[in-house]
Amino acid sequence: MVVLTIYFLWDAVFQNNPVVAGYTRDKILTYVFLTLVLRSVILGQRSIDAAGEIASGKLTNYLVKPLNYHLYWFTRDLADKLLNIIFVVFETIALYFILRPPIFLQSDPLTLVGFTVAVAAAILLNFILGNISSNFSFWMPGNAWGFWFLYLVFQDFLGGVMYPLDIFPQTIQKIIMLLPFPYLLFFPANVYLGKISAPDYFWGLTVVLFWLTFCLFTVKKIWLAGVKDYQAEGR
Repeated sequence: MVVLTIYFLWDAVFQNNPVVAGYTRDKILTYVFLTLVLRSVILGQRSIDAAGEIASGKLTNYLVKPLNYHLYWFTRDLADKLLNIIFVVFETIALYFILRPPIFLQSDPLTLVGFTVAVAAAILLNFILGNISSNFSFWMPGNAWGFWFLYLVFQDFLGGVMYPLDIFPQTIQKIIMLLPFPYLLFFPANVYLGKISAPDYFWGLTVVLFWLTFCLFTVKKIWLAGVKDYQAEGR
């Protein structure tokens, strides 16, 4: 299991170091467990199947019905996330009782509200980014899953899945934080840990709002162009 590898890696790092990159041992291990939960809530989604439906021609079944295709997948994603939460909660509880790690519990109400807002924004952002990846299947159906794989690579590497992004030098951090990916996991997790100041929090939400607006505009343009060129191949 990847989470165990990450856990023992960071646990070993903190054996002789009380603080690393601004994290104490309890906060870095909380980050590991928190990102495990957030991956299921934010990154888990069924809309990855939309790429296959476009490529196979099954999209036709939806175009002839009076429904919003994107809203349809968003509601399916939410249902899938609820199911994921059930499994990940049991998995996290089991790992906690096995490993008995020190856990940081956030008690500040304002911080918890900010964390909830950051998670909601991340869910929307991830859905729209995934939508863009799926819609490229209109023109390259043979590579329907290739775009998703590429997106998942960026998602993991620049989203803070394997490690917190503030282990990088400041210059690299500033560049990465202008991209949408850190706001999927790294940003919400650090809001919970209290490592994000109020100015940085509102700046982060501004960056997320920019990417949400830009991606909504982009996905609308790609969708309209794609439906226009759609040949319903395979049906």
